[in-house]
Amino acid sequence: MHLVFLIHGLFGNPSHLNSMLHSLEARAKRQKSDIVVHRAQSISTTRTFDGIEANAERLYLELVHLLTTTNATEISIVGYSLGGLLARMLVGMLHEDGILEKVKPKIFATFATPHLGSTFVTSPSLSVWSPSFVFSRLFNAFGPWLVGPTGRDLFRKNNIINDLSSPQGSSMLALRKFENLFIFANGIRDRTVHFWTAFIADRNPFNYISTQSENSHGHKNSDINNANISSKGDITTKTVTASTSERTRPMSISTFDGYPMFVDLESSRYGKNPHLNSPILHTILFAVFVPPLFLVLIFLLIGISSYAWSRSAFRAMFGNPIDGNSHRHAAREKLMSTLQQALETSLNAEEDDGEELNTMMTNEGDNKIQCAWSPGYKGLIESCPETLDLPQDVQDNIRSLNSLPWQKYAVVLPRMNTHSQIVDRMGETKDGKAIMDYFAYRLCND
Repeated sequence: MHLVFLIHGLFGNPSHLNSMLHSLEARAKRQKSDIVVHRAQSISTTRTFDGIEANAERLYLELVHLLTTTNATEISIVGYSLGGLLARMLVGMLHEDGILEKVKPKIFATFATPHLGSTFVTSPSLSVWSPSFVFSRLFNAFGPWLVGPTGRDLFRKNNIINDLSSPQGSSMLALRKFENLFIFANGIRDRTVHFWTAFIADRNPFNYISTQSENSHGHKNSDINNANISSKGDITTKTVTASTSERTRPMSISTFDGYPMFVDLESSRYGKNPHLNSPILHTILFAVFVPPLFLVLIFLLIGISSYAWSRSAFRAMFGNPIDGNSHRHAAREKLMSTLQQALETSLNAEEDDGEELNTMMTNEGDNKIQCAWSPGYKGLIESCPETLDLPQDVQDNIRSLNSLPWQKYAVVLPRMNTHSQIVDRMGETKDGKAIMDYFAYRLCND
């Protein structure tokens, strides 16, 4: 039996991965695959503020319980946003305890995950007086205090992310055991996790790609859910066939009705001089619809209280301040006794899935969607005119992580904020649902 373990993101809950759950279950049922999909239950909402290590411990207990009760022989782990970092630490724990020797690691995938942290970076050519430069410095100063210990982890105020990227660390050794590694990163308009950190790159080519006209944003009249996925051997071809309301035609993988969904990183090139996307309009609209000062105040208060609570909790357990690296194994034993009862209750409780999704897959015919992938810096990435101004330790993380055989997908969606759409978090978009269906196909067939 193949157990698929889904991990949601910061301030999230299991329902955020409903669409992924339904796509995986529908594909497994269609192919008569012996797959059980479970959404993590132990780290909902403000628990995610307690730090990467503490949440990975909770996930470890939950997953070990599942492996024991389901008798799974294969395992896949999928992380969305912060969940991807938690997943990387989790697999390291599984490796250290020999669990990956008892079950076969199949698929490891992340969606819009800040693999390199959430620090704001700029290009070297940017003036120190520019708004982007000033804002990046302000956010980097206040960001670590917004969401408790997790904020300090994400803004690289400790060695958590460096440890996760260490070539001989347990996390990296564990990832090498998985048969397939996937990365899905938003190319544009992800206000939470920028492309470079989700894609593990030292540049962001999407800053230099011109936007399409309003009439060419695509997907409205497109139905890639009705496409027929061919054999596994055809997955890496450079064309995609999709049916629209007017016609069926082959298209370049880099465009889909004028607006790309999966960008071919191997063959994409620019046909004209690059110029900046239209950030001013997007910034104004985002500021209007999201009252940032109000949100910052709320998360700052929650973050400070969460950080204070975590420090007092660890001091009570160990008699000294938090030291994640030296106390992890001791913490596991302590957490086992304090969390087991809550874990049992959570796992045995009836799940509340909320509203049924409006975009469930209903077609019974064959699907066809062929997407190219590239395992490294080719095409689109190399054509970017300049690298980002990254510290040396981040550059070292990039080199280390890119030594793994990732299958990377740059996803471009015609939405104002694509962070939730990449996993169809609200269950409302055909674009996000199509990505979930495609991933479900890959997981069930690779």
